[in-house]
Amino acid sequence: MVVGMLVVVVAMAVVVVALVVMLAVAVVVAVSVVLAVVMVVVVMVVAVAVVVVVALVVMLVVAVVVAMLVVIVVVVALAVMVAALVVMLVVAVVVAVSVVLAVVMVVVVMVVAVAVVVVVALVVMLVVAVGGLCGGGFCGIRGVRCKEGKLKIMDLLLCKVIYVDLCELVCIC
Repeated sequence: MVVGMLVVVVAMAVVVVALVVMLAVAVVVAVSVVLAVVMVVVVMVVAVAVVVVVALVVMLVVAVVVAMLVVIVVVVALAVMVAALVVMLVVAVVVAVSVVLAVVMVVVVMVVAVAVVVVVALVVMLVVAVGGLCGGGFCGIRGVRCKEGKLKIMDLLLCKVIYVDLCELVCIC
């Protein structure tokens, strides 16, 4: 009976030890599960933090790039506006110079026209005056020959031909 009691006590001790070991294993498993959950949470938090930080960095880089592009676009637009203003200024100067040249050309043409009219009038007056010096302008009709170097002029006003000495401005007929 003592041996049976010893066996029962040993068996009970083995069961208690087994229960303690099982409890320890259960605690270790529970702690492991808790640690695993904590690690998953930590990894998720770190991953979210990394994603957020990366997203913020990317957004910052994109914002900087967009700002630089906006600055570049603004600078290019300003350069185009300045170039357009310069071209408009050049066109305005060219138009102004063209207008001035046109006015100058009109004045020159008018002066030349007036000069031509005055010269023609003077020639006509000279022809009329010389025709008067030639005794009525009949010198070319009677077949009188004039020397070389003399100018034969048709007097349009008097419808007659006269001969004028270009050096002396007298009729030699």
